Amino acid sequence: MGEYVVYFDDNESYNYEDKTYSEVVFTYSDADKTLKVTKGVDNYVVFEDLPKEFLIHTVDKGRAERIYFQGEETTIQF
Repeated sequence: MGEYVVYFDDNESYNYEDKTYSEVVFTYSDADKTLKVTKGVDNYVVFEDLPKEFLIHTVDKGRAERIYFQGEETTIQF
């Protein structure tokens, strides 16, 4: 299992100290070969109004999967 967190803030202030930021959490499971994409801390980006695009590449199979994260849990099967 592995996990990676993508972090968003305004890049200008110290508002992140008051938890004014958002996270997208990627969790990979070796057991079932899935990548789960979920919302972490969410006080900055309104994903429903401003979806984030991610292009996921697999190294071993050369596959690419494009997702548009809108704040709801998404699972990709590899």
